[in-house]
Amino acid sequence: MSYYLGIDVGTTFSAAAVCRPDRPGADVVALGDRANAVPSAVFADERGTLLFGVAAERRALSDPGRVVRGFKRRIGDGVPMLVGGVPVAAEELAARFAAQIVEDVAAREGGPATGIAVTHPASWGPHRLDSLRTALAAHGLGGAMLLTEPQAAAMGYAAAERVEPGAVVAVYDLGGGTFDAAVARKLPDGGFELLGAPEGIDGLGGIDFDEVVFEHVRAALGPVWVELDPSDPATLTAVARLRRECTEAKEALSADTEVLIPVVLPGHSTQVRFTRPEFEEAIRPAVAETMAALGRALDSAGVTPGETAAVVLVGGSSRIPLVAQLVSAACGQPASVDVDPKGVIAAGAAMTARGVLGGEPTQRLPIALLEPTDVRVDPEVPSPPPRQPRPPQQVAPAPRRRRGVALLLAAGGVVAAVVIGGVVANTVGTQAVETGTSKAGAETPGGPAVVDNPAPPPRPQQQAPAQAPAPANRRPAPAPPPEPAAPTPTPAQPTTTTPPEPSTTNEPSEPPATSEPASPSPQPGGQAGAGNDSAGAPAGETGGGNADGAGGS
Repeated sequence: MSYYLGIDVGTTFSAAAVCRPDRPGADVVALGDRANAVPSAVFADERGTLLFGVAAERRALSDPGRVVRGFKRRIGDGVPMLVGGVPVAAEELAARFAAQIVEDVAAREGGPATGIAVTHPASWGPHRLDSLRTALAAHGLGGAMLLTEPQAAAMGYAAAERVEPGAVVAVYDLGGGTFDAAVARKLPDGGFELLGAPEGIDGLGGIDFDEVVFEHVRAALGPVWVELDPSDPATLTAVARLRRECTEAKEALSADTEVLIPVVLPGHSTQVRFTRPEFEEAIRPAVAETMAALGRALDSAGVTPGETAAVVLVGGSSRIPLVAQLVSAACGQPASVDVDPKGVIAAGAAMTARGVLGGEPTQRLPIALLEPTDVRVDPEVPSPPPRQPRPPQQVAPAPRRRRGVALLLAAGGVVAAVVIGGVVANTVGTQAVETGTSKAGAETPGGPAVVDNPAPPPRPQQQAPAQAPAPANRRPAPAPPPEPAAPTPTPAQPTTTTPPEPSTTNEPSEPPATSEPASPSPQPGGQAGAGNDSAGAPAGETGGGNADGAGGS
């Protein structure tokens, strides 16, 4: 049966969806038994065979030095990542991952897709898009169309909620490693066109929030952390497990007001308490930065917050209560959180592929709208390594008729003041409760470690591309009001005895149970793996060595 395929290769999770010519909407493909999305991870065994997704995570439990994650953040930076000791470009890893998804879906559907759409952040420019396009073509996906994630998200939202032609939708996409804000208007033929210039923050997402939790735990451990043996394999495995616990704690804080994070290290066992007010205070500067970007996107589109039919929250990190709170207050309407924030982009991409590549009059989208060049970022330079959430930048006043930024920042400041006041009065301090020494891993499931990879050179400060001039009637927005921030202690950084840590790429919190088939080996003569847990090297065969450096996501 004919079908169209949408693929969203994310920083931490990847998803796919199929769309039928004779059926409305799209169906997210179950790439695993327990969840639709699979971890964006690649593992190379000692023979050079590549495993993807769940299979990669499962093998990483016993051999954490051979897995790599976060390659999406590194696409186009020119610095290869090491997978089992073999240097591979980030765009090559992304293309192989996408090709594996295409193969898996074709096996389920009984044949190849009629058309394929692959999504990318709206902040990417020609260099990164060309890098991805070339890599996809090298793996048989030269005919795939590229689509911005906000457009795909708007299309996916419109399939579930009624959106009238001419209505304007704002998209706030806070994913695992990147942020996008865009404004789209529904066309009479059912598609969406971007208004103004999308805004992107490359290098800000959920994995940075995971790092906030991890640093909180490290600070609570104090000397215990410094005294760990960095050469002990048990330490590396325990640190990987701790990172996974931190990711799960972050997700739990979306529903709970506090969590106890179990810490099981060689010779030491404890629990660290972390509260939602502490977490929100730590990530508030980064969230404020995304709010400013959303305001700039609205301002560029010539739309005030009250003129939007909906504000759609996309991406796993958009479920953080602080995000919905600030967006709703700034836009004057409840924000719409998709029931499947990891699958809505893939679903929208599949429907767009049907509309563009299938040529259906009621779904057709102008191809010129799919790859906007008016994007105010500088994608032509290497991406910086992952960073901690940053304070919002100050900007100059905006014209009276374009009040999107001013309204968003003012509302964000009011809500911030109220929440911070509550934090100052009621914040529960960090408490580490000693429970005595126990066996490492006795009660906590092991989590895979992250491969460190060479970080790209720092991003130089440059102006936006020449092809993306700001509208003539647009002036910079007013500076946001100062935010009273409760002082938070800066975690003490470990000395040289600190064990080597994985990159800031987060661990998948809910990896599905099944595994994917593997693609051909990156080394000559390598065999394609079965993609299951039993794949391994013959006895006595040596591996390619561990990767080193700092991998971004």
